[in-house]
Amino acid sequence: MLSACGSDDTDDDPTDALSPEDVSQTVEFMATEYEFGADASTTIVAGEVVRFRLTNVGELDHEMRVLDENGQLTDQIERLVPGASGDVLL
Repeated sequence: MLSACGSDDTDDDPTDALSPEDVSQTVEFMATEYEFGADASTTIVAGEVVRFRLTNVGELDHEMRVLDENGQLTDQIERLVPGASGDVLL
């Protein structure tokens, strides 16, 4: 297992400047063992700032990674213990 932390922070990432005041809607995901679920009728308009909220309703720790169209990590919600929630703004 390899674990690291650090920053390659540059000013060209538009998500760095997002704040809760910019959010148009919140999409809620529920995490259980081996399944994430959200409302299938959710519609997101291009350019909209969306809060993705993950709530761990399972018995194990869960996390969520958001990848771009090239498979590169855009953002993540780090490990959540059962009952905890976390957000990312995109």
